[in-house]
Amino acid sequence: MKHIFSKHTLILGLVLLGLLGGWMLTGRQAEAIERPALNAALLATVRLAVPVDNAIDQYSTGSGTVLTSDGLILTNYHVMADTESGRLYNRDGMAFVAVNPPDLRSEAVWKYRATVVKSSRELDLAILQVTGLMEQGDAPLPEHLDMTAAPLGSSNDLLIGDEINLFGFPSIGRGSVTFTRGIVAGFMDEDGDGVLDWIKTDADVARGNSGGLATDARGRMIGIPSADIADVETASSISLIRPIDLALPLIRAAQGQVNATDVDRDSPNRQSASSGPDIVSLQFAAAIDHNGDAIDTDSRFNPGIKAVYAVFEYANLVNGEDITFTWRHEGREVARTHFRWQGGASGTDWVNVYARDALAPGQYELELKWNDTVIYTGGFWIGDVPSPTGGRFGAIVFATAMDDSQQPLNPDVVFSDVDVVYAFFDVYDMSPGIRWQRRWYIDDELALETEGIWKDASAQNWWVSIQARGGLTPGRYRLELLIEGRLDQQAEFTIPEPTWRKGVEPVQIIGTISDASRKSRKLANATVFVLNPGVSVDDFLAQPDQSMVVAYGVSNQKGDYQLNQRLTPGQAYGIVVYHKEYQMVTADAFAIDAQASSPWRIDVTMKRK
Repeated sequence: MKHIFSKHTLILGLVLLGLLGGWMLTGRQAEAIERPALNAALLATVRLAVPVDNAIDQYSTGSGTVLTSDGLILTNYHVMADTESGRLYNRDGMAFVAVNPPDLRSEAVWKYRATVVKSSRELDLAILQVTGLMEQGDAPLPEHLDMTAAPLGSSNDLLIGDEINLFGFPSIGRGSVTFTRGIVAGFMDEDGDGVLDWIKTDADVARGNSGGLATDARGRMIGIPSADIADVETASSISLIRPIDLALPLIRAAQGQVNATDVDRDSPNRQSASSGPDIVSLQFAAAIDHNGDAIDTDSRFNPGIKAVYAVFEYANLVNGEDITFTWRHEGREVARTHFRWQGGASGTDWVNVYARDALAPGQYELELKWNDTVIYTGGFWIGDVPSPTGGRFGAIVFATAMDDSQQPLNPDVVFSDVDVVYAFFDVYDMSPGIRWQRRWYIDDELALETEGIWKDASAQNWWVSIQARGGLTPGRYRLELLIEGRLDQQAEFTIPEPTWRKGVEPVQIIGTISDASRKSRKLANATVFVLNPGVSVDDFLAQPDQSMVVAYGVSNQKGDYQLNQRLTPGQAYGIVVYHKEYQMVTADAFAIDAQASSPWRIDVTMKRK
């Protein structure tokens, strides 16, 4: 199909042409499918350099693949750690990230820092999250990282003889991205359990390619180049690719760990999965080392201890704002620290509560307040605990809302497109001081874990929740409730894939922006904004906000652009195209053809002001 407009639509378009000052949008199937998909795969491939502790100028190097535009990256475990000992090459699990330039001709540019959020030594996989800029570690990340995410395919769809494409940064490539092509040469079930562990290919996985991207002929990610097996006698080799389907549970758990937050009834004011100030994690410890890392973490400490440290990871803090740390013992305030924050937007820090002789036995609570908002509450216990083995929980009931008495509304075990799921349960004989834990799993991978000391002796029921701004990741969720390390209750619910994903594959959008009076004149530095469904052009222009934008792209010197996110066939979007020397192009409810497939072209012509 060359155009998405019917003859009748073209007539209406001529009317709009006069009203809007002269512009036209056309959508058609791209004539050259391979090139845009190839470029997208190249842009989704990043270079990694992992500093090695106690070794000057020594790095582990490899490749990675961008999974989400906000900086989730998949690579091999052996790029980040010693596979024999399981020890990370640096204590922070940090890597420097270089991204490819738009022209794909120059060397990748070192731009970000990223940290391990999930890993599997057995699968030789690790997932990183971009946490800061490389040169300005404390500077806040921009709203858009300008990172291209690779679309996920399925390794189960592959057959022997299918085309396979590899992308990465082999050391012989001297810093620029490298593309090689081969075929699926076979499969390997290494442990004989009936699950395919490797895809075999004749394409070369050279040193440095590890952790990179393997795609099918349509540019969809189907695996991770991981190893090369050589036969010295025959001077032959075969490369091994870890199937993407084996990585999916780890990816979903990492998305949950990064995006979701665990909140319970005792901390209703804690901010969760938002862009506001947040305490990402906090551990109580008996001591810290010279780097400020926690030593002997626990939620219960022996009598006689003089100090307990709270070591915390924070995000989205702002220098110059007020922060207050309040310590309470048995409900009575015993210490308070208040000052203007100067620790930067993200990082780790610590505070402590101290007594010259020894901290009194009993229950302690720490409250962190940012300006006038409580962003964390948690506690620990010193000394013997009343009835430490007592207590139990009732059966878990899931729901997405509660009534005024904090009881579940419309309980279920399947929820679609939700930001929060609550877990309700009865409480029996839980005495203050009992240690309890909650663990959230996504597809059997641990995503979140919280430990605390029970405080409310009168509670007869309780709730906890898992929340994520923008929606919880699809998958199978399991909540485990533990008392003193003993599993007491567990239950599961499912969030299915959104309906639009079933049989409808999002498409990559590309196009060219030209001068309306002379189409051979291509326009550079024009920005294409695609608005979230339901957002009108007028609303966006009246008060532009990044939250209204679902995707965007900027044209290069040849007038070509590519959106940073894929769009859904059959869905209608508002579109705004801006160039400082040309009249703005706008369209409300511009629909992507229901039969569109990647790459899909949306070409734009613009009239000079």
